[in-house]
Amino acid sequence: MDPREWINNNAGVVTILAALVTVFALMYIFFSSGKPKGQQIQSQWFYDMSTKKLFAAPIDQHAPIDTPSGPKQGVKAVVYTCPDGDCESEPRIAWLEMYTPKVKALLLEQKERDRDGVVAPDMTLVRLLDEDQGTMYARADQPDKWYKANSAPAREIQMSLSDLCGEDAQIQQCFP
Repeated sequence: MDPREWINNNAGVVTILAALVTVFALMYIFFSSGKPKGQQIQSQWFYDMSTKKLFAAPIDQHAPIDTPSGPKQGVKAVVYTCPDGDCESEPRIAWLEMYTPKVKALLLEQKERDRDGVVAPDMTLVRLLDEDQGTMYARADQPDKWYKANSAPAREIQMSLSDLCGEDAQIQQCFP
């Protein structure tokens, strides 16, 4: 079977693969523009679901986390600024992220095993993360509606990066 025939017979698969490549390309552009090369990131932004405010937490924390306002109220916030702004005065939230309870438990188990030395990753965890089944996304303006990463609404949330600062604008990710 020649490649054109295969593509014609599998249009749905080709469309999904094209969408995933686009999402990953946008995420690469977004995440590669945040910190100067060589500078290690020590903390990340979280969003308190109760107070509706951003706060910094260590980079090794996995959302949801406990906050002074209550248990599991802190979710990861992907924060950015547009080229004409700066992270100090004009941070904006692109989207919110958290792990499913199962994946968070596996991440914490992996973290404990890693403290004892280099350990091969848990294959269940790798599979769940690889298949985008363990991460949830929410829009910053709708923090109570969460979608699994492999769903159409979650992909729309991630694809909205291209519209945040206008056409062809270089988005800068912000870190505390």
